[in-house]
Amino acid sequence: FSTFADENLIYTTNQYEYMIVGNPTQSTSATILLKDNLLTGTYRLSFRLYDDETMIGEVIRYIIIR
Repeated sequence: FSTFADENLIYTTNQYEYMIVGNPTQSTSATILLKDNLLTGTYRLSFRLYDDETMIGEVIRYIIIR
């Protein structure tokens, strides 16, 4: 992910998975700043919410870089 974003994300045990917030509150927001030199194409971002080891939900977003 460091290839695409200028963020200090938390590494997990899963390859290509990073934690944005380790202990969210009732209302938590996060901003991811993407690098300027991304290759043209479509990128998939998947945001997952966990309760300990149980996944509660997932939101998938696509971004297009031209």
